[in-house]
Amino acid sequence: MEISYRSDANHNYMIIKREKDVKICHEKMVTRNSIDGLLKMNVHYVDEQAWYYYEIQSRQSLEKLFEGRYMSYEELNGFLYGCVRVFKVLESYLLPTGSILLYPEAVFVDIDTCSPEFAYYPTVNEERTKEGFLRLGEFLTEHADREDRRCSELAYDYYMSICDGIFSPEAVLRSKPEILPKTKSPGPEKGLYEEDGECDDKPEFDYWETEEDMSELDYFLKDDDKASGDRGAFRIAVICFGLIASAAVIYLLLVLNPTLLPFPELNESEYMIAGCIIALLFGAALTAMIFVYNKKRIRESMSLEADKKEKLEKREEDPLIERELKDYRASFREESDECDDDRTTLLSDRGSMSRAVLSGRDYGKNLIFTIDRDPFILGKKKDKADGVIDDRGVSRLHASIREKNGRYFLSDLNSTNGTFVNGRRLEPNETVGLEDGDVLSFAGTYMKFSTV
Repeated sequence: MEISYRSDANHNYMIIKREKDVKICHEKMVTRNSIDGLLKMNVHYVDEQAWYYYEIQSRQSLEKLFEGRYMSYEELNGFLYGCVRVFKVLESYLLPTGSILLYPEAVFVDIDTCSPEFAYYPTVNEERTKEGFLRLGEFLTEHADREDRRCSELAYDYYMSICDGIFSPEAVLRSKPEILPKTKSPGPEKGLYEEDGECDDKPEFDYWETEEDMSELDYFLKDDDKASGDRGAFRIAVICFGLIASAAVIYLLLVLNPTLLPFPELNESEYMIAGCIIALLFGAALTAMIFVYNKKRIRESMSLEADKKEKLEKREEDPLIERELKDYRASFREESDECDDDRTTLLSDRGSMSRAVLSGRDYGKNLIFTIDRDPFILGKKKDKADGVIDDRGVSRLHASIREKNGRYFLSDLNSTNGTFVNGRRLEPNETVGLEDGDVLSFAGTYMKFSTV
């Protein structure tokens, strides 16, 4: 599936070509409603070909946000919690979760809370769905902070759940109640850490510590289970009322018009006995119906428990999975032992580059950034940007510079007011090579790129 990007005067879009086998009813449901957790989608026609335009203004893809750094424990927890919430919302709209795009470059997240927003592609392709979940699980496993045992195990447990065919992280989160946040949008209002390691003012998170203190996620999920149970009880009540009402009507008709029965010689007391027999027959039928219904539910519940137990036993007996788990845990223990500070370990060596600089002025102040990190993030969000540009027009994460084989590349990070190179505006997420002397503009803040 090919993904492209485009911007107009007011919006940035992710664009995907519409295939022929889409579900038109699902397409209309998504385009005509603002569904929490889904990117706003519109359909545009170009030369009789339909294209899906997803609004991604001021959002960052999962791939770009965690390019060059690990996900913290709180960020991973916030992302998985958000996934459960979105899956539940889709169920309420009768939309299959298999239609959301799960590739890291197509999943967009809130910079502060890491809550996800997905692009909904109204077609169901089981192979693509499984591939998407596997890629998502691999991405989370690779980018989970290995210095934090809880974070690594949470990512790995979800990856193994995907391998077992259980795509929702609900079961994984339920098995770890100590990590569930109180708030509906988990995550800090400030940054989770400072890249330079000098910030000690890290946000605190409160968690429920006892089973009696039900987390909001449990409340949300149990409320859905309760609603399902209430619907079943309501159906039974309706059936009971209908049968009783039918028996009462029949009995009343017999009393008012005894000729309805083919036994006109029956007296009044015998008619009353006949009515009681009819009521008893209805009661017996009602009892049998309820018994069969409850027995079916018990059988289904036992079958689900047996399947779950069988899967767990297979996982425990599988030597390959056990060996992978041991190797994985050993790898992050070794990395943790080698780390001598509290800073998050980065995916690449960001301290070895010092061959390029950006220089310019911002509100009369000289700006000089040494490109000593890979990637080097430019923006106004002080706790996540390496080069902070204090300009209202600059996005929180505006652009990034990366080095590859001795050459530097500039990427727009879906900025609101655009990234320019020598006067040309880049498309959202577009990447271009830089040359010595190029003039860069970030929403009107001009800087010169130089190599030394």
